[in-house]
Amino acid sequence: MPKYVGTPENGGYWVEAKDYERARAEYNARLETERRNYWWGDS
Repeated sequence: MPKYVGTPENGGYWVEAKDYERARAEYNARLETERRNYWWGDS
């Protein structure tokens, strides 16, 4: 059964349950990079 990764406001998406942990780790890494870039002014 598919699972949802993240939130709609932050670009969440559906993945197969077997891929959930990997997708969640990638999603969280992307959010962390975006936060870091926001605070440090990087593009």
